[in-house]
Amino acid sequence: MHCLQAAVMMMLNTLDGPVSWEEVNAMTKYEEGKYSWTPVAAVALAERIPGVKMMSNLDYHQLADRGEEYLREYWNPAWYQDQKQYASAGFAREQQFAKALVAKSLFEHRRITTDEIERLVVNNLLIAVVNANKLAGEPGAAGHFVVIYEDLGDALELHDPGLPPRPEWQVDKNAFMAAFQNEAIIVG
Repeated sequence: MHCLQAAVMMMLNTLDGPVSWEEVNAMTKYEEGKYSWTPVAAVALAERIPGVKMMSNLDYHQLADRGEEYLREYWNPAWYQDQKQYASAGFAREQQFAKALVAKSLFEHRRITTDEIERLVVNNLLIAVVNANKLAGEPGAAGHFVVIYEDLGDALELHDPGLPPRPEWQVDKNAFMAAFQNEAIIVG
């Protein structure tokens, strides 16, 4: 449950300067036993690196306004139950993260295509949310964060913080898009 923090650390160490785990945990509001949410990382990165934005098919405007009700409607029941198990009561904390993201105008509600990823990765790094099991060719579903940093034509090169870690992992674009959960932070 530390993959988002590892991705944020990669971004900051590459673009802003060295940071410690303690600093990253504090800025991403990490809590043991809870899932980390993309909006809090986008806001934290935007405070240190100009031009950060976040895109997602999940409508964070709706989450900010309606909270858990929206998530229950948007997600399939199994995913909703999994997320609820590792979230704050009633998704209240996660709703606050969404409100901060929206208030800072960092969010764009949209579907992210392969063409957009190819275009964005030319001048940016991306923290992408994927189904780790699907990306690894295994059954089941597990939300996970990876850093995409290069388009290789038929593949994307990324750093997967693990476990196990996979630095410089070349992933076929079709396989990546099948695992991609249509949520990314664009940094650059």
